[in-house]
Order: sequence, then structure tokens, then C-alpha cells
Amino acid sequence: MSSFDDRLRRVLSEMPVRHFKAAGALPIGDEEEFGKKHGHMSYYASNFKDKSYEGYVSPKYMGTISDKLSRLIGYDINIFVIDGAENEFYDETGEVDSITILSKLTEVPVSELEDAINFIMTGNNAQKEFSPWLYMHQLGEALENECRMSDHEFGAHEAVGAQFVDFYARIEKLVPDWVGRLKMGSAREAKREYLSGKIGAVSIGDLHQELITEFLWHGGRIRFDYPDNVDRREVDALFDAFKSALRQLLDACVGQILVNDVGR
Repeated sequence: MSSFDDRLRRVLSEMPVRHFKAAGALPIGDEEEFGKKHGHMSYYASNFKDKSYEGYVSPKYMGTISDKLSRLIGYDINIFVIDGAENEFYDETGEVDSITILSKLTEVPVSELEDAINFIMTGNNAQKEFSPWLYMHQLGEALENECRMSDHEFGAHEAVGAQFVDFYARIEKLVPDWVGRLKMGSAREAKREYLSGKIGAVSIGDLHQELITEFLWHGGRIRFDYPDNVDRREVDALFDAFKSALRQLLDACVGQILVNDVGR
């Protein structure tokens, strides 16, 4: 019977996800010495709950993620599961120097990190169970953080965030009930709650993150139920603009490191 490591290597050898590395929760030990060795990266207790860590490092689930991401042409993605890592990576000056530190930690050459999107899963306290969709949702959340629009503030990529805001305004004007016409699971659930009278309008709390996840999961597509009284070409033009902005975001994230929020 093949070992877990053998199965993992076999799956990863066939994956478009170029690097996958898993590490259990690491002890802090002498924090000062550990910081000097690893560029002041801090470690804490496990951030995974119950079966979620098993899911994130499972060859079966990684194979599913690989298959989904392989449909998104044009991007190499490195995935690292590092339980207990802090959400910020700093060098000795206190500045973010993600690629250098990540290279030291994973022994992956800097050159292979600089031309890929690098995603670190550091935990998932909010979820006791796991599914490949939840994995992709965490990657979507990490991308959302790059252009977060909470309290009318943009993240690092302000121009892309502004294009997303413009998309929301235009699509709502063209198709007022557009959220309920999305084919995402969260949209279907929101529509069911609306029709049952539980909520006053079809809405999704983390809509932006859900749209990004939908885009990643379906190879650059966002599924939509077109109304009969609207020109499909107008709807497509708006979604094409949204997807173009999202690809701009992905382009900007090449050579960068994305870290999920362990509380979500």
C-alpha cells in the first residue's frame, strides 16, 4: 500500500499548482532566535479546526483544486499550507519582504516564486469541516483583500477596486435583480430565503469574495441566468469588464504572496 507521501507526490506531479508544501503547527521555541532565522516570522498554536487541516493537505482535495485552477489559463499558482503562521511576513527592518522569507522557509527558489501567484493557507478557524470549495473560497478571500472596499476604502490595487464598484453600479441598473440570477450556491440560498419571506431582498454579505471564487472555480466564468427582457450582449459586456478587472488583479499578484484570514 502506498504511503500518504507517495500519493501526495503522485498527485502533485500532475498538478498545474506548481508547488504545494504542508507543514504542521511549529513550536515557537526561542522566539528571538526563530525570528532571526526565519525573518521574524512568528508562529502560534494551530489555526485549523478538526478535519479542516486534513482537507487542506489531502492529495484528493488538492487534485480537485488543481483541476479547477488548470482551467484558468495564464497563471502559475504556488500553494503552501503552513499551520500556525502569522498573517504578516516581515524582514529585519519591519518591511514586508514576502518572497525572500517564503523562499527561505519553503526552500523554493526565489525565481519560481517571482513568476507565480503564491498563496499561503495559515489556518481556517471558522470552519470545522472542509471542502474544495471552501479552499477556493479562502484563495478568493485573499484576493479580495488586495482590493477590499470596506468603509469605502480600497486595498493595494485601487484602480481595480474602482472598476469593481463601477461594475456593481452598472449591472444593478441594467438588471436590478442580478444577484438573484447568479448561479452560485450562496446566491441560490439567498434567493430561497427571499422567496420564503426570511429576508427583504436577495443579497449576499460577501458578494465580492463569492464572485472571485466563482471566477476561479469555473475557469474564468461567472454563471448567470439572463432575463428575457435584456440584451444578453449588454450583460456580457459588463461581466467581461468585471472579469478583465479581475485578471488585472491576478496579473498584479504575480510575484506577490497572498495570505488568508484565519478567522474567515
